[in-house]
Amino acid sequence: MILLVMLFALLVLRENTKLAELNDKMYQHPFSVSVAVLEANNDILAMHRYMKDVVLATNKDELEVAISLVEQHEHEVYRQFELIKERYLGNEGKINVAYITFVDWKSLRDEVIALKRDNEDQLAAVITKGKGAAYVKVLNQRMSVLQDFARNKALEFKDNSQHSYDASKSYLYAMLIFMLLSSAITVIFVILLVRRADDYRNEAEERFDDLINSSKISMKKKEEKIKRAHEEITLQNKDKEKRADELVIAKEEKGKRADELVIAKEEKGKRADELVIAKEEKGKRADELVIAKEEKGKRADELVIAKEEKGKRADELVIAKEEKGKRADELVIAKEEKGKRADELVIAKEEKGKRADELVIAKEEKGKRADELVIAKEEKGKRADELILANEEKGKRADELILANEELAIQNKEKDKRADELALANIELAFQNKEKDKRADELIIAKEEKEQRADELILANEELAFQNKEKDKLANELALAASVFTHAREGITITDAAATIIDVNDTFTHITGFSREEAIGQNPRILQSGRQSPDFYVGMWQALLKDDYWSGEVWNRRKNGEVYAEMKTISAVRNKRGITTHYVALGSDITPMKEHQDQLEWMANYDVLTSLPNRTLLADRLSQAMVQSLRHHNSVAVVFLDLDGFKDVNDVHGHDVGDDLLIVVSLRMKEALREGDTLARIGGDEFVAVLADLASVEDCEPVLGRLLLAASEPITVGDVVLKVSASIGVTLYPQDSVDADLLMRHADQAMYEAKESGKNRYHLFDTVQDDAVKEQRENLEAIRSALDNHQFILYYQPKVNMRTGAVTGVEALIRWQHPKRGLLNPIEFLPVIENNPMIREMGEWVIDTALTQISQWQETGLNLSICTSVNIAAVQLQQPDFTERLATLLAAHPDVDPRYLELEVLETSALDDVGHVSAVMNACMARGVNFALDDFGTGYSSLTHLRRLPAGLIKIDQSFVRDMLVDADDLAIVEGVIALAKSFKREVIAEGVETIEHGIALLQLGCELAQGYGIARPMPASDVPAWIREWKPDISWPT
Repeated sequence: MILLVMLFALLVLRENTKLAELNDKMYQHPFSVSVAVLEANNDILAMHRYMKDVVLATNKDELEVAISLVEQHEHEVYRQFELIKERYLGNEGKINVAYITFVDWKSLRDEVIALKRDNEDQLAAVITKGKGAAYVKVLNQRMSVLQDFARNKALEFKDNSQHSYDASKSYLYAMLIFMLLSSAITVIFVILLVRRADDYRNEAEERFDDLINSSKISMKKKEEKIKRAHEEITLQNKDKEKRADELVIAKEEKGKRADELVIAKEEKGKRADELVIAKEEKGKRADELVIAKEEKGKRADELVIAKEEKGKRADELVIAKEEKGKRADELVIAKEEKGKRADELVIAKEEKGKRADELVIAKEEKGKRADELVIAKEEKGKRADELILANEEKGKRADELILANEELAIQNKEKDKRADELALANIELAFQNKEKDKRADELIIAKEEKEQRADELILANEELAFQNKEKDKLANELALAASVFTHAREGITITDAAATIIDVNDTFTHITGFSREEAIGQNPRILQSGRQSPDFYVGMWQALLKDDYWSGEVWNRRKNGEVYAEMKTISAVRNKRGITTHYVALGSDITPMKEHQDQLEWMANYDVLTSLPNRTLLADRLSQAMVQSLRHHNSVAVVFLDLDGFKDVNDVHGHDVGDDLLIVVSLRMKEALREGDTLARIGGDEFVAVLADLASVEDCEPVLGRLLLAASEPITVGDVVLKVSASIGVTLYPQDSVDADLLMRHADQAMYEAKESGKNRYHLFDTVQDDAVKEQRENLEAIRSALDNHQFILYYQPKVNMRTGAVTGVEALIRWQHPKRGLLNPIEFLPVIENNPMIREMGEWVIDTALTQISQWQETGLNLSICTSVNIAAVQLQQPDFTERLATLLAAHPDVDPRYLELEVLETSALDDVGHVSAVMNACMARGVNFALDDFGTGYSSLTHLRRLPAGLIKIDQSFVRDMLVDADDLAIVEGVIALAKSFKREVIAEGVETIEHGIALLQLGCELAQGYGIARPMPASDVPAWIREWKPDISWPT
């Protein structure tokens, strides 16, 4: 049992270690990543705000201060990115995307700073509010992805931690159940031993009394029988003597006239004969006595043999017991916990075996003494035989004398008469000898009866020895029961039927503090702590009276007043008549286990630093509040609160001061809430409050104001006065009808909006805005999946010279081969990624695919000495390494001449940074690549811009071409663009030529190059060669 308890303890220790490791992982990895992402995001927002200060600076000093603040926060962002890369547990590609976006933003910031220093304030402001804000928004989205992953990872660790906690709790419950079962088994074992000892004692006493009574009766009957036999023999001897006297008198009367001499001689002969006969009879009786003694010796030998057989059986019994002892030893080895008691039982049995061996030896000693007695009797028999031989010799001499007398009797003529008389006398003597033989037989029978009584006494002794063994066994069992009672690890209390304590063991004294003398005579109520109600004890007694058994946890009080938890088992003890005589209670002190369990539960539900509920308990409270809200038709507010400036406190004053600040702020905010509201800390400087029972949105505004005030009031920590503020996001349920997790996320999003709006304020979550953000996120994920699964393809639209009919080039146009929606035009997906770093990846894919297609057309023998144009997004063109990346793509297709590639740049994107775009275009043209200005006329077209951009081709936007036949303004714009291109010696091409009339009008204006549905629709690459071979210009177009 001890080994099992130790095993359970090791399992609990292992689960607690695992729990600690998981908590450490949660705080050292996902938690720290989430904090780092949050701080980086805050620094990015701060950089954007200070960039606005850069634009609004009125003098050089203000400009330098603002630039210094931007650089300071930039350094912090880089540091946070290093921490994120070190501890981020997910796909590092997501980190790299966010990092590259941040790095790309630097060129834009540098441009704004350069413009500001050149006093181009308006352009710097446009870039900051436009592209700069777009970068910040994209960065926020990228950082949100990282933060969501880190939070999900933290939740995963939390779930694992909860699982480890449940396993630890299961092991604790298993240990409690095991101790309960062992206690119950101990009670049952003690009860059985007590009952068995009573049965053995009663049975042994009854058998002993019966044996003694039967032995006394048997001895008395046998003595009376022997006494009556002696009296009968005495009466018979007297009768025989009387008849012999009468016979002698009769014989004397017949021999009245015998000669006195003859009579004398005859009398002498008669006496001689009688002497011989008497001697012969004595010899016979001696022989018979010897034979009887020999028979008695044989019976003694048989008795000894029988005793030896009994001894052998006793030896076999001892051997059998020793074999059982061996098996018990083997059982002891298998069950180490019970080995001690089994060894004691085996030793007791071996002691009994030794006593049995000693009894056998004693019996053998008695047998030896019986053999010596037989030998002594044989020696006496030999001496009796020698005496008989001597008597026979004397008898021979007497016979010779009788012959002499007979000869004398013949001579005196009375020979026959005396012979007859002598024969009668001999007959009488023979009758007397028979009577003597009968008495000898009776004497032998009496001896045999004495020997039988001796055997019965031996059996009685054996029965007494058996009873002594049973008493020893009973004594051993009682000693074992007493040892179990004394040394049990559970506190044992024995009461009478009236629940008065009659005995307790040492463990009871150790647990309760009451000594045995103090407890005996008391009622167990002296241990009651008052924590359980009277109904609890009523239920306990009802179970005892019904089932004779009760088990459960009880809170008791020690002698010193300390309350402790006890696992209690109470059993009723009944006698043979079914009447309850005692109650036996076993109790184990489980206070350390309860305290450990409470500690685990507290750690699983509360924050260690602030003692506020953690995320786990918050989820439970929020779920309950949502249920109550639906039931009572009111609202619940989820308030997400983040401290502003907490990072600076940690950086300047250290984490210890930051912890003290969190403790003070948490206490203040808790006091600002209403009774029944919940404030939880979910990590770092983030708190969540649940405000229940709200009739309207306005009801939560006073609480939100108190929370802002509690966070913004100065706090003194040591000698330092600290000041922070809070940004609060709020969402209401069921107005925001989502689950608890989404409520938390919506409140979090609203909190970021509060930070964007200037901090130290609260912001209500907007479901419409959230739907738009959600749709944007879903679209981005779908486009990302399409790129990964190669769902994008290129279609090609020809460009022709309407006057000569020559094909001058093709424009590569991207299409999305959607698995469900079919072929999608760019207008349905490109705006989604316009300000997303994914646009750069897609642009490079378009260039690479177009180069691959040019190479394939060349391999098939198509003589295509024309350009393939590709559209370039502004974000891609403004990348610092655009020229190098383009060179890499060209190097991957060495068989393609770079002059066959034309890059179309939107005029609007080129105007955002004319200097940078011009430099990039010149660098690419130096490598042989051509450029065209797309959608010319839609931007702020000017001669200065056109002069600075080295594009060889100008494309008139289709919006002007399409309506030029019906709108004079559009026609004027088209004429102006054509004239401008000719002035700068640039080629011009019109987009959106849909009819023959469009072509005629353009030719009349001097524009020969065109593309549009009136010429050809975009087509797959495989259809281009056939179209080129078959295409002819319309006959109405002038040549």
